[in-house]
Amino acid sequence: MFFAAVLRIIRPRSTPSIGCADSTGQKPLRRSYVAYFLRDFSPALPYGLTVLRRERASELASRQKTHGEGIHCWSPRVPTPPQQRSTTMNENQPFKVTTTADILAYVPRTLGFQPRESLAVITMRGKQLSLSLRVDLPAETATPADYAQGIMDYILADTAADGALIFVYTDEVADAAKTGTNHYAKPYMAHVQALETEMERAGWQVRGGWLITNLGWMPFFCEEEGCCILQQHEEIRDSALNAHMVVTGHTVDEDPARSLIDPAFIGSDTAHTTIENAAYWLNRLDPQDFTHPAMSEARAAWSSALGTTPTEAEACELVAYLKNPAIRDRILVDILSTTDDHGAFLQIIAGRYESTPDWSRVEAMQTLLAHLLPYTPTEDRAPLFTLLGWITWHQGSSSIATAYMEKALDISSQYRLARLMKELIRRGGVPLTAMNERTSYGAYWRNKH
Repeated sequence: MFFAAVLRIIRPRSTPSIGCADSTGQKPLRRSYVAYFLRDFSPALPYGLTVLRRERASELASRQKTHGEGIHCWSPRVPTPPQQRSTTMNENQPFKVTTTADILAYVPRTLGFQPRESLAVITMRGKQLSLSLRVDLPAETATPADYAQGIMDYILADTAADGALIFVYTDEVADAAKTGTNHYAKPYMAHVQALETEMERAGWQVRGGWLITNLGWMPFFCEEEGCCILQQHEEIRDSALNAHMVVTGHTVDEDPARSLIDPAFIGSDTAHTTIENAAYWLNRLDPQDFTHPAMSEARAAWSSALGTTPTEAEACELVAYLKNPAIRDRILVDILSTTDDHGAFLQIIAGRYESTPDWSRVEAMQTLLAHLLPYTPTEDRAPLFTLLGWITWHQGSSSIATAYMEKALDISSQYRLARLMKELIRRGGVPLTAMNERTSYGAYWRNKH
């Protein structure tokens, strides 16, 4: 077991493998190496990293720092389970953006939720939109330099970027504005200026910045009365780009948790007992390596279920397999790759896998999990929510991944895999697949469509 045994035996730090080989040469999964991975992220970042996503190619450019006219874009998308996607329009159809309101409509639509007390950055390659990042606004202990450098550590993964757009979402008021010393002062100006400085050092140009509050929005860098005019949110809601993205299926929730897959239970009263009984015998068998008959049977059952709509009996069987931590961890890795290489297994489960995942299989697994939930009683859903969160994390949305982990913990507060994953995300862990344009889910989706 990789994650689930973290509170049991931790092998000496000098041991590099997942476990010791037995007489057959197979390495059991009993030992946990979470401690080794989490120590790489031991100092929690001075802010909460919640979303990192490489977007689809989007033509977006502004003529000057505080205005957004003359912009052209290809509508982006938010990764969602395949069965939830709208196919009523061709999303690759180019769309001309002519106002700042269009730009501001883009951000929550591409994140899938409305940012609150957040800073968002969208990197640009000339006129092409590339990578988006949303982080919590800095804590009081975060210096502007540390905050800016922490953000740059992530967005510099976009090695072809030459500019960026900055968005500050907050209802806070700058001290100078409160006292009347400077009516045009903006909150977190020192942190944004530090970020601008770091971008300039990287050879980037900040091509736009905006402050968005509950009352309206305005250019962030404005310093004159004619420029610092609070605009109404109706302009964003009525913008052409917002209308276009609504039609193409880009939804926005006020809270990331509202976008989670969590259907009502439609199974029988005996479903929980069926799952528990099957899980009991699986745990008695205690499958600890890839060649154990129960492990092989579980992997075959899950693989065979891909692309199908399971019955209640089939759903209970598949969920029961996830009650065994060793099998669950193996099924978790199988989502990205069915490799039996133990080194790759370790990399995948910890988000350190650098090869391109089988994204078509990932989508099929995501759909299968959505089909299993209606037949799974609430008390048995923690493994399913955790797997969905792990998938979403690899697809590039840490906000929604965290919401899934929290939902799993609401069911079982001591569910270790969800606890560890939530902590990993809190510390700023991002899968290498999401950081690399070639291996990202967005690249797969673009090529597919």
